[in-house]
Amino acid sequence: NCGVPVFKWCSLGVGTAYYDGGTMDVLVIDNTEQNKLTKAEQDYVGTVSLAVGTKFLSLGMNVKYIQSTLVEKNVSKGVLYDTGILIQIDTLRFGVAVQNIGDKIAYSNSNQTNIAPVNQDAIPQTVRVGVALVAPFARTNVFVLAGDAVFTAEDGQIRENVGTELWFGKNIVLRAGYKIGYFDKTGAISVGIGLNLNHFGFDYAAVDLGELKYNHRVSVFVKL
Repeated sequence: NCGVPVFKWCSLGVGTAYYDGGTMDVLVIDNTEQNKLTKAEQDYVGTVSLAVGTKFLSLGMNVKYIQSTLVEKNVSKGVLYDTGILIQIDTLRFGVAVQNIGDKIAYSNSNQTNIAPVNQDAIPQTVRVGVALVAPFARTNVFVLAGDAVFTAEDGQIRENVGTELWFGKNIVLRAGYKIGYFDKTGAISVGIGLNLNHFGFDYAAVDLGELKYNHRVSVFVKL
């Protein structure tokens, strides 16, 4: 990801992401009926972003090209949009975002024509409403407490997220979060840590994915 200020009140950004779900054995129904080692899922995302704002009000938009392939055959691709607004009043932040605006993206078999979609809502539209408290303490440290509610159009469900950050100066941050209504009734916990060293940074997070156990995420970034 890369972002640059165009004016004092405006910034542009571009980003890309790739996900590889690994391989799996698939039984091929033909004369041999042998197992074939197949890539489970591959996703590509390219994003162009625009943000404008002042000290009290910020507006943003993403334009995303998405392509996802399941078991090397079922392909989903298209262009979607995100938009959002953020209001800052003293130590409080209020935000609303609408994500994945646009036509429904459906999986179809890349080796066949005129085939019915596998899933009419591969990437469902969502609406997020959130609030955060940003409280400085002990001169250089900052405590952040945030929560949001997420409405998904596909199933009509509302899911909640709560999280906290504890910044020690500008170099070290500890994170913890809790998701409600995603995998099971007990919720899902995530924890993480971040390090900022001049123009370089490192983030690590462990995220509970229910029956899939914990997912470990690592990112490294450079500030130009």
